[in-house]
Amino acid sequence: MVQVYLSKSKFELFKKMSDKEIVKARKRFYQKKLNHCKSVSLNDFYQNHCEHNYNPILLDLNFHSHFSFYLYLFIKKQSVPYSLFSDKGVNTISQQMKLNLTKVAILGEVSRNTIKKSFNELVKKGLILHTNISAPRRSNQPKIVMLLYDDIILGYEKLEDKVYFDFNK
Repeated sequence: MVQVYLSKSKFELFKKMSDKEIVKARKRFYQKKLNHCKSVSLNDFYQNHCEHNYNPILLDLNFHSHFSFYLYLFIKKQSVPYSLFSDKGVNTISQQMKLNLTKVAILGEVSRNTIKKSFNELVKKGLILHTNISAPRRSNQPKIVMLLYDDIILGYEKLEDKVYFDFNK
């Protein structure tokens, strides 16, 4: 990450370019073959089980699995903010919660392998923190996860496939 100083006019120009990128990302997302506008089962899952307020940068993330976006929103709706960090009015991290991937697969009407792929992708991108020290590697037990809220996403670097967060908001 690089720190750059900009004049007010350059910053406004940068903001306009950033807004254009978000519009393009939204357009690309809704052109995908599997999204909640084109699939009835995904639409039902999105309407009933997902959080509807999200950062538009999430649409720009290059998810390989179509369900990763919806799994993130599902976890976000189920999560409870950690009280130590929510004093500024911005949620940064959630409390620990148990996530049963099989139940999510039944709710979303997708295969368990799709859910597992989406879960691993969210862990790889750093959007959720996961630890199961006591569970065997191929265990079907619920996963213990913590969510990093999208309110603190600073940006996404496509070349490195990394999400950057700002915990100082």
